[in-house]
Amino acid sequence: MRINVCKFVIAIVALSAFCSIRTEASVLLKSSVLVTDGQINGDLLVSSNVEPHLKGELASIQLGYIPDPLGTLTLDKKTLEKKLSEVSGNFEIPEKITVKRAGAILKAAEIIEEIKRYCLSSDDENIVIDVSKVPASIVLPGNLKSYCVETSAQNNLGMKLFTLKADTDGGPFRQIIQVAVTKRVEAAKLIRLAKAGEVITPDMVIKDQIIIKNNKTNLPMSYEKVLGKTLEQFKSAGTIVRESDISDKKPVSRVVAQSEISPVKKISDNFKENMIKPGDSVEYCVNAGGLRLKVPAKAIEGGNPGDEINLINLKNKKRIRGIITENGVVEYAQN
Repeated sequence: MRINVCKFVIAIVALSAFCSIRTEASVLLKSSVLVTDGQINGDLLVSSNVEPHLKGELASIQLGYIPDPLGTLTLDKKTLEKKLSEVSGNFEIPEKITVKRAGAILKAAEIIEEIKRYCLSSDDENIVIDVSKVPASIVLPGNLKSYCVETSAQNNLGMKLFTLKADTDGGPFRQIIQVAVTKRVEAAKLIRLAKAGEVITPDMVIKDQIIIKNNKTNLPMSYEKVLGKTLEQFKSAGTIVRESDISDKKPVSRVVAQSEISPVKKISDNFKENMIKPGDSVEYCVNAGGLRLKVPAKAIEGGNPGDEINLINLKNKKRIRGIITENGVVEYAQN
């Protein structure tokens, strides 16, 4: 009996000593870690004064990856024990470890102000800058030291590409930013069908505000500039008068201009010379408000641009009338 008691006491002392040694040897892992790189290895969870051989064992164990700055990786105790495997016994593992990747946020408002300096000119109120594609905030790899916005685009209007360059304590950063720059201008808009050779008068056009995407070719003309000009081609109601629509010929009176083209209701009997012949399929166009409606129709009579002809509406089979504007196109117009 005395021998058994002695054995029991010795066993308890030995176990206590073993636990004491194990506790002293165990290294407590950090419960919260801040890193600067996306690759997360086990050595990041211990302090720098840990024995080199233990730190070396942890360095070869990959715990996860944080792809983006300010991202977070959370590991529970069970997952850590599985990843650390045989060496887990050397460490005291918390119930949960959180690893956060360092970073900083650059607000869009600051970037937009820089972009506006490049885009705005003396007539600022007419320039429209679409910054909808600029991110609300940009995540940087570290705390911001300095940044700049640059562009090599020479065009004043249209799509412009900017480069954001930032210097951070987590390394350099570069991102392409795209914006659309347009301009609001006054333009003359036709309120009825106008024929080639007609002189534009105040009862034919109104002032309108439109957005242009470039200022190099075929620009819209203002209300004041189009008055008294001669049209080079047919123009539908609701369309904008542009530089290419104006003839270089000397303006003639409206009566003379109309007499020089095929008179309305005068139909050519020579079908071979007609642009549209009886039986041809055409598009019958009607401008209603801001909409342009197209209806399939068949010509009953033939004619050339400026002629008024009869047609059949192929949808409701009713007879309609219109003026030929170009090959295969007839428009309704109330002059």
